[in-house]
Amino acid sequence: MDKSFNGPDATSQSSPFCFWINDDYDYSGASWDLGHDVEAGWYYNDGYQRVIGSQRDLEDYARLWICGMPALTNGNYQVTLSWANVSSGSPTINLFNSVETNGGVGYLTNSTIAAAQYGGLDNNYPGSPGKAIATISPGQPFTFPASYFTSAGDKHFLFDGAITNGAGELLMTIADNSGNTIAQTGAWLDLHRITDFYEFAQATNVPSTVPPSSLVSQYSVIHPGLGMGNETKQVIVYVHGINRPAWGAQNEGETLFKRLYWSGYQGHFAEFRWPCAYLPPNSWWPYTFNESEFWAYKAAPAFKNYLSYLKNRPDLAGYAVDVLAHSQGNAVVSEALFEGATINNYILSQGAVPAQCYDGSAPTLPVLMTAEASTPTPFAASIGGYNQCWTNISGNVGNIVNFFNVNDFALATGSYGPLDANWVKNQQSQKPEAFIGGPSYIYYPSNHTSVAYYTFGSHYTVTDWEESRSMVARSRTSAIGAQGPATGQTAQGIIGGSVDLFGELGFGNTRPEHSAQFTRPIQTVWGYYDQILRSFQILPVNRQ
Repeated sequence: MDKSFNGPDATSQSSPFCFWINDDYDYSGASWDLGHDVEAGWYYNDGYQRVIGSQRDLEDYARLWICGMPALTNGNYQVTLSWANVSSGSPTINLFNSVETNGGVGYLTNSTIAAAQYGGLDNNYPGSPGKAIATISPGQPFTFPASYFTSAGDKHFLFDGAITNGAGELLMTIADNSGNTIAQTGAWLDLHRITDFYEFAQATNVPSTVPPSSLVSQYSVIHPGLGMGNETKQVIVYVHGINRPAWGAQNEGETLFKRLYWSGYQGHFAEFRWPCAYLPPNSWWPYTFNESEFWAYKAAPAFKNYLSYLKNRPDLAGYAVDVLAHSQGNAVVSEALFEGATINNYILSQGAVPAQCYDGSAPTLPVLMTAEASTPTPFAASIGGYNQCWTNISGNVGNIVNFFNVNDFALATGSYGPLDANWVKNQQSQKPEAFIGGPSYIYYPSNHTSVAYYTFGSHYTVTDWEESRSMVARSRTSAIGAQGPATGQTAQGIIGGSVDLFGELGFGNTRPEHSAQFTRPIQTVWGYYDQILRSFQILPVNRQ
């Protein structure tokens, strides 16, 4: 916090502090789902409850300091917070005592401090740091008890935006017991739903059935996003993975937006949604990965055109465009780059696509080579295989970094049961694919031809290499998200950098850890977001 009069934390009517209201519910605490944001009705949202609901909830809180107060020891003064100069809506905040004596950001970065600030199951009792000491809205001021200012020095608080949008001046007034104003100062706030701050686009006209398909996908911008003021000239675009319903994809993107913000990112943020398939528990049928990969490829033209739209928008002129994709979302991004999209930097996070797509020398996986010997599938990209199919994208992106976990449950170590469709097992047993009620694929290695047969006798020859890769070809290597560079090396084919999520950041091998950057509370994954900013060549801010 910079306390200088005209420093970066100074506010004015024309330059208010912009922040999101706390209108979600931060679910936390099951072995199969460590946590996520849930869209909540007005009663159940965290801001309405007036308590810090969990350690995860703390990412929705900002700091408020009262600085330079003298000791008010004789009881003849009152200190009041109220709203003035309201320009829109009904700005409302909940105010909490900070447990940090220096008013720091440990509540976001340190699990021990966060636990103390949350207050645990007793956080709804008076005196708990997790219970609001006041709710301040237009027409509802708050006067501090006299004991707050019996000693001189800075006073430290946290606040969240409660329930409603609004903008105005949070005014602090010191008055004597006769009502005479002794001193007055204020901070200008502009509170919004978080959807106002980030951009959201989605692919349309994408096939939602089994192949083949001649549809060409398009994109639609659902809302452009206002940003949070004084943006740096950067755009980060997030592309989600498989098994993300609309609400899940949106909340995942919002979590990423918040955590990048707290890590110091001040640029534009956008999320791109594509119509992925669902796995259990979002679907009863676990064998939809290959079909979803096909849809991912077909969403690539939409993503390519959306990137072009961003680059040509007047309000984003001169902005660097960086892309972060999770899991199967990398099929969307890499195929778009293959088709000619251009970006500045690209992070593959827990990528659920073969390592051999980017690196022709990637080591093979014995279990997949055994399956290949039994049931051959296309190998070279020129005949519909994976090998080096995306090595040409290096000319369309400045820097590629692989965020990998050799113990990733979904990609490397998980079981293959009704609830767990592990990537390796899918490559082993579901290639070539056989649909119930759809085509079954057969590959003829003698002439490098794949044919799709239907149960009623009709068939066709596969000539679409996107269909061939997703439905017929078997990877010979691990997924890129489960494989790092060779010992002593930094590159993996065209991929120039890597981050070891297991060795460097402590990501584990359970199912939720495939998305640990979203499912864990912010305090335990701080390093992941630092690594994003470093990989995108954006320096993290000093958090002292």
